[in-house]
Amino acid sequence: DNHDIISMKLYQLMVEHTPEEENLDWTKIEPSVNLLKSPKDNIDDPTGNFRGTPLTGWKVFLLLLCALLGIVVCGVVGAVVFQKRQERNKRFY
Repeated sequence: DNHDIISMKLYQLMVEHTPEEENLDWTKIEPSVNLLKSPKDNIDDPTGNFRGTPLTGWKVFLLLLCALLGIVVCGVVGAVVFQKRQERNKRFY
């Protein structure tokens, strides 16, 4: 693996231990979890990860309005740039 560890942030937690816990050998403890969800079956979901709702009338209207406004803004910017370029290239004979 070609990934480098750039930095690590470590925290020391101050916890009060009982005398019974102090004498416990921590190297012999098996990790366990009390509340474990059962693992899901590793199968493909036929509906896919993205479950979108169909576009309603308002959503279609807003989408088309935004697209139309975007096209108009691009046209205006293009016309201004074209006019500036034409003015700059004028020659007086």
